[in-house]
Amino acid sequence: MGRRSVTHGAHAVAMVALMLAIVVLANLLANRRALRRQWDLTEERLHTIPEESLNVVRRLEDVVNVTVYLSEDLPGRLRGAERQLRDKLAVYADQSRGRLKIEFVDPLRREPPSGARESGVKAGPAQLTEALAQKGIEVQEVPSVDKDSIAVTRVFMSLEVQSGDRSAVVTPLFVTSVMSQAYLIPDFEYAFTVAVKKVSQKNPWRIGLVCGIPNVRTEQAFASLVEALKKQFDPVPDYVIHASRPIRRDLDVLILLAPAMISDAQLYQIDQFVMNGGRLLALMDRIEIQTRNPIGQMRDSNVLALLEHWGVRVNPDMVLDRNSCVKLRDARGNPFDEPQWVVAPRVNLAHPVVAPLPFLALSCASSLTLDAATTGGARVQALIETSPAAWTLTHPRDLLDLRPFVPPPARDDACSTRVVAAAITGPLSSYYASRPVPAEAAGGPDAATPAAFTPRSKDSQIIIVGDADFLADPIMKQSPDMQYGGPFIGNALDWMTSGEDLIGIRLRGRGIRRLNPDLDDATRTRARLYNTIGLPALLMAAGIVVLAVRRARRRRLAAVYGVHSRRASP
Repeated sequence: MGRRSVTHGAHAVAMVALMLAIVVLANLLANRRALRRQWDLTEERLHTIPEESLNVVRRLEDVVNVTVYLSEDLPGRLRGAERQLRDKLAVYADQSRGRLKIEFVDPLRREPPSGARESGVKAGPAQLTEALAQKGIEVQEVPSVDKDSIAVTRVFMSLEVQSGDRSAVVTPLFVTSVMSQAYLIPDFEYAFTVAVKKVSQKNPWRIGLVCGIPNVRTEQAFASLVEALKKQFDPVPDYVIHASRPIRRDLDVLILLAPAMISDAQLYQIDQFVMNGGRLLALMDRIEIQTRNPIGQMRDSNVLALLEHWGVRVNPDMVLDRNSCVKLRDARGNPFDEPQWVVAPRVNLAHPVVAPLPFLALSCASSLTLDAATTGGARVQALIETSPAAWTLTHPRDLLDLRPFVPPPARDDACSTRVVAAAITGPLSSYYASRPVPAEAAGGPDAATPAAFTPRSKDSQIIIVGDADFLADPIMKQSPDMQYGGPFIGNALDWMTSGEDLIGIRLRGRGIRRLNPDLDDATRTRARLYNTIGLPALLMAAGIVVLAVRRARRRRLAAVYGVHSRRASP
């Protein structure tokens, strides 16, 4: 009996040791690069790093240092987000073939990171914190609920990507609120990829911004746009188009923000910029809003003739839409429609620039007329359209009423789908192919002489939008319904410069899908009632059915066992 007990005990110890060995071996294998896998059951693969993002680190030629400034004493509600961050960075490091060096640093400790020591930063938390603040890396306040009070913890949660003398910052890394659990920012893959791509790119793309609004500077009126461009490109705000200097020497992409009348020589330089491979983004704001009364005055620009020559006419009108517009509230809180604020929901799903966008909100936009016959072989595509309930407002003296309560047309046939954004792709003929070259553009030491005139482009890329106000600072800082202007411009610039790699990940997890804009009011009302009342009613009905089935089963069991118990009793 004793020997048998010893034998059984030895077998038990051996089994425990074997199980521990299997667990240790499984963990070691799971940490290896080739076997590190995740199960992602979401429809859009939101928890899997996209291949477009991983390809950026796979193509790194030089070492890129990533310093994660993260406090060691993080609140408990941030630990899950920290693990998610570490897991994603580990995958990036594995895919970079050793060229992505990641270091975690707590700025409140005395020893600065290796990158800071190399740059001459003195050891000590005060000096390091001050140096980081100059880069935009500051301590963040994280709210949390402690029993019956709200406490605020100050932590660092940012990262810096460095390569040579170039650096980029991603901050903050986590989304925090008072009650909910903290989590990693939804666009982390995009922000991190943009930072790595910016510091590793030898020649960053230069984007020139030209504003045609009188007495308005781009860095003031479009400050949010300029700051967004700085994260990925090398923007040149308030770029000056010289009459005798080719734009292509300075820029890769030219953005025209509400262009006004310019000289014929400047128009010639824009034409030759496109003919020589430059990309053009024309945001045509044809309506000038008066400051003292709700009247819109039509603005003219000779850039309109250039665009019409290439196949897109910006009409002298204003688009309104009664089915798909912004909902506002008056002073009493009553909702009303603002038809001048068109939420254009019809996007061209075949074009990479707008396919990821659910809509684009435009203010006092003009409609576009497309004519592919005048482009000389290029392809003209509608990018964004209104709903079929849109109409246009015109005036014989070019004066438009901008009051909110603009009545729709009496006849339904006056409403139709209107194009508000278009793209031109392919070879184009010069506007000056049949016109004389301006004398001012043909003279001077830096001039494009008539001998250097390019009559035709090989592969042009142009995007035209019938509005520029949607990128102005007051609009870019509004509600999410008006924040798709930034992604639209980002997608357009990616399409024109580096390709479509970043377009697919820019809006991951941020999609907002609305009701079909073509539905009538009655159908919309039924859909809302179904979502608010129908679904809870179905859930209650299902619960009642389950309860009834369970009660019936209990009665059957009680009847069966009750009969047997009565038969067994004496």
